[in-house]
Amino acid sequence: MALSLGRYSMNPVDVIRVVVEKLTNSSPTDAAMHDVLFVIRIPRIIAAILVGGALSLSGAVYQGVFKNLLVSPDLLGVSSGACVGAATSVEIPLGILTGLIGAPFYAWLLWKQRTGVG
Repeated sequence: MALSLGRYSMNPVDVIRVVVEKLTNSSPTDAAMHDVLFVIRIPRIIAAILVGGALSLSGAVYQGVFKNLLVSPDLLGVSSGACVGAATSVEIPLGILTGLIGAPFYAWLLWKQRTGVG
């Protein structure tokens, strides 16, 4: 269903035809539909499946570690950290890159300060 819905609407029959054309290596009859399907929609669907799987796995790990079926991300401050990262990426240009570089550096500084090493 997600393959046929979107700004560039496609009939489900046309989606099946384009997929069959791709599998049989025949030339696409509608290049725009082929590009929308294989460059935009299928990668987005795969990314959504992977993100959903990662979130469900992290939830299962939380439940297993804390032996609590109703555990929430707030228990260890994961939600607060995610909020800080989201706010940083909105407010600061290239905030995600800054967070990826800055967070390990800040953690290293805290570790260095608390252990007295270095």
